[in-house]
Amino acid sequence: MRLLLPLAPILALACATPPIDTSTPSGGHDTGAGDTADTGKDSGRDTSTDTADTDTGKDTGKDTADTGKDTADTGKDTADTGKDTGTPDTSDSGWVDSGDSPTFDTSTPPCRNSVRRVVPRDGATDVWYQDDVAFTLMRPDATATIVTTVPGSSSIAGNIVTFTPSPALASSTTYTVSVSGCWGIESTTFTTSTYGSAVADPAALVDQAYDGQLATATWTEPAGTGSLMASYLTSDLLIGVTGEGGGTIDLRFGAVDPTTLAQDLATNTVDVVGADFSADPAFTATASDLTVELMGASTTFFAPTVSGTFAPSGDELSHVTITGALDTAPLAPLMDPSGPDSAICDLIASFGDTCTACPDGSPYCVAVQVEDIAAPAIPGLSAAEVTTGGDPTCSVVSGALPLGWAGLVLLLGRRRRDRL
Repeated sequence: MRLLLPLAPILALACATPPIDTSTPSGGHDTGAGDTADTGKDSGRDTSTDTADTDTGKDTGKDTADTGKDTADTGKDTADTGKDTGTPDTSDSGWVDSGDSPTFDTSTPPCRNSVRRVVPRDGATDVWYQDDVAFTLMRPDATATIVTTVPGSSSIAGNIVTFTPSPALASSTTYTVSVSGCWGIESTTFTTSTYGSAVADPAALVDQAYDGQLATATWTEPAGTGSLMASYLTSDLLIGVTGEGGGTIDLRFGAVDPTTLAQDLATNTVDVVGADFSADPAFTATASDLTVELMGASTTFFAPTVSGTFAPSGDELSHVTITGALDTAPLAPLMDPSGPDSAICDLIASFGDTCTACPDGSPYCVAVQVEDIAAPAIPGLSAAEVTTGGDPTCSVVSGALPLGWAGLVLLLGRRRRDRL
């Protein structure tokens, strides 16, 4: 880099008319001409005082001021020289000053991402054999990669990287799954629960009955009123096995008293023959649409589906899930006799829920989904068939889930109407 000095002050000094010294010469030798020459030489080069000038008058003052300017100018040159060293400027955005032409810094930028959360956590035990492994990142990264010896597939949605084992994991087995990215590699090592192995003696399941504990389950739908419904129910779901063989299982659903563990004989039972049991120990049973009665009104619970997994010993069911859709339109007059068919849907909308279309075209269905239902075996109980049960408003399933939920909605609706 070549040093460019300010030209304007130099030109001004060169072109200006030199002052005439009118003082009396001390020795008769200084005529002022020597001062003019000295001023020109000092501009940009002379950093010392003029030792040849013996004049102590005005001329000396000008030389001193000139010397000061030269010193300041020299300081600027030093600062400029320091910047032009060819070393990298760390405050610059990747550019390096080589002294002639810039080049771009191609070194790897620092990683600004990391794994914030992983499920299941490292060291976890009793992990469900059908669960996915999910890594939550600080920010999305489409280049994140799952690293594992477990067969399966991976997906990325936003900042969540998910690994889905296929087939399902084995029971009581330890696995390691990792995710790699700019942060390096993050791993989780976990052990599955005893669930996942086939039932030791499937034939021994026949005539077993299980207590589906609805009050402690997870109510995911309806999202706004599900937890309230759980507190409103007074009976549990009865699950009985009536037959098994050839990759299928026959089931009977009813109601059971959670305190005495006796079957509620006021509730009609629903049988599902030939439910899928090909993924032993897991089953999936879909019943026909149910017609349920409530205080003289009749409505439909569409495609009620129950799924779950038997323990290898057959003495318990776990992760039982119930799904279906309830048509609320026929129940609307119970809440407001003169109101529209959408009355119940309008009410649940205030809880943040919404109605959807029913399979028969009615726009007033509400989804029902209950997950993580624990169902221990009931010793000595076999589910009896009940087809002439009493008042269905006392029941909890086969009517139980839809009636319990509808009863809660109607109760809330009446209380709301009474306040208006």
